[in-house]
Amino acid sequence: MDEHFDIQLGSKRNINSVNTDIFTCIDLKISVKEVLQYNTSNTLSSNDVFDAEREINENYRIYGKIEYISLLNNLLANTPILDDFFIPKMSGNTKTLLNSFNFYLVKPATTGYTQTTIDGDNTYYVRKFDVITTINNIDIFPAGFSNNVYNEQTYGFTVNVDIDITGILDQLGFPLTELYLYADFKTDTNISKQRTNWDSNGVSTIIPYNYEEKVYGDIIQFDRENFAQYAYSAQTHYINVKYLTGVGTLFEVLSWKFNPLIPIRLRYFDDSVNKVNINDVSYDETSKIPYYALSYPDDSGAYRIWREIQLQGYIDPTTGLGVDYPFVNNRRYCFNTIIIDIIPNLDHENTNKQFKDLMFGLPTTLNIIPTTPLNDIGKQC
Repeated sequence: MDEHFDIQLGSKRNINSVNTDIFTCIDLKISVKEVLQYNTSNTLSSNDVFDAEREINENYRIYGKIEYISLLNNLLANTPILDDFFIPKMSGNTKTLLNSFNFYLVKPATTGYTQTTIDGDNTYYVRKFDVITTINNIDIFPAGFSNNVYNEQTYGFTVNVDIDITGILDQLGFPLTELYLYADFKTDTNISKQRTNWDSNGVSTIIPYNYEEKVYGDIIQFDRENFAQYAYSAQTHYINVKYLTGVGTLFEVLSWKFNPLIPIRLRYFDDSVNKVNINDVSYDETSKIPYYALSYPDDSGAYRIWREIQLQGYIDPTTGLGVDYPFVNNRRYCFNTIIIDIIPNLDHENTNKQFKDLMFGLPTTLNIIPTTPLNDIGKQC
């Protein structure tokens, strides 16, 4: 039989004691809550999960195909004669893509831009580029069963490291929307190289190429009001190749030119420009402003301006712009078809002289205006 104990009130034991409730009260009230069907049979959407993971991920694996189109392709590696430029050697000791270039992946630099004034407008900048991979990070190999229209070998390439662009901005404060494959043409005793240089007034000159810590780039225009950058003038490299004239050991030079910075598109900005006064909106609104928003109209303003980065997989129906790269293993796989075309520099006196005989004759005036079936659209049958 259980023993019973009487608990005496504190005030009965001592005049200074306080009566205390030592029991724990348990609420036995019953409340009814409906169990929703969504909670018991929720279907996980793999498409929604895929889109969310791809959108938050900014890790890229870059690969593609390269075609090398130039009279310098398959040129004799030893000192050539003039005919060698026009009769390429398909075998032997020749200059090909593999032994003519070093390739690097570069991005717009965070510092080093030079402001220049063009037609009184100082919104122009000469860009510099940071090298983000070494020559060992880019594998180049002959593409199987693949030749170009001149029956010359085409090549595949892959960047063998992941490129994470999360939070990276250029000097003007823009997130990266493009990387660049930098084609660095190799020099030797018969080959020298020059590049385009711009002064503070945007006047271009051609100067000897010197390897720098940063890659010297192009000119862009910075449009803060529309949160945009526009290409203004591309970089040009000049390749000067010596050849024997056939008279003793006299040499002449043929000059060639190309743009060494090949864009690789990662993503696009939306067309809509957003402008917000951060002093007039709630915290909920300011928290939606992306980290790369710029101050407007200048660096001291209370306004912020930006464009949203377009969603992966979305193609703008108006402009046709957008990217939809495969997303596997936490990487976006970015494929590119690249053509490197090195053409004669006809501003060079001797090069113009040697190539003018290959040019077509003077243009002729047609006596009859050509027509096509498109001219009959809208006419009666």
